[in-house]
Amino acid sequence: DHSLFPFQHVGLNYVWERMHSESPRVLVQWDTGAGKTLLSCLTSQKLFDNGDIDRVLVFSKKIKQYDWEQEFKRMTHLTVERISDKATRRARHELYEKTDSQVLVLNYEKVREGSWTKKKGERKKTRSYDRTDLMQILDMIKDERVLVIIDEAQNLTPHEVKTVISRAGEGTKVISTGDPSQIDNPYLDKDSNALTYTVSRFKNQSIFGHMLLEKTERSQLAAIAADIL
Repeated sequence: DHSLFPFQHVGLNYVWERMHSESPRVLVQWDTGAGKTLLSCLTSQKLFDNGDIDRVLVFSKKIKQYDWEQEFKRMTHLTVERISDKATRRARHELYEKTDSQVLVLNYEKVREGSWTKKKGERKKTRSYDRTDLMQILDMIKDERVLVIIDEAQNLTPHEVKTVISRAGEGTKVISTGDPSQIDNPYLDKDSNALTYTVSRFKNQSIFGHMLLEKTERSQLAAIAADIL
């Protein structure tokens, strides 16, 4: 029902085949504007239609949450909920427990944060990571069949991606997307980011698939700007 470019059809079919093989892990590495978000949304809908998953978790940058929410609403029939980082931690935790939305769009800068606590007798607060949003979400989905989408993984550290993937339960499927030439994290480079690291560590594993396409659906100007600026 959607108009796709030929290379996007190739990408969608590849991801779909991998998701139904014994290797349900795919890393999508496309140029900016090639359609990584579109591909992830359509894959999510197909997995739901086929009865393969119960929920989708999207981990994205705060500024991309709205884009993901709108793209899911435009491209799929799934119920979508964007978790606002303006809500209190308690309110967010209650929401995680009660929500029945098929897609949760999460701000990965927020969910990985620890909480500040001050123990009795101490003057300063310390940051605790034993009850972050991420830990609660991982506990919540441990018995569900979940598709985890890690957007722009090139801006995460290998440890951050490991925290999510290493807790994947039976039936969990993972898509990591990104472009190692578009790194916004000043502490990472094209070799140390989670996207590159994941490819290098998983490349000989039978459960892993990697797709690299170099084409953009945006304007020629956008493609040149992404390359030289």
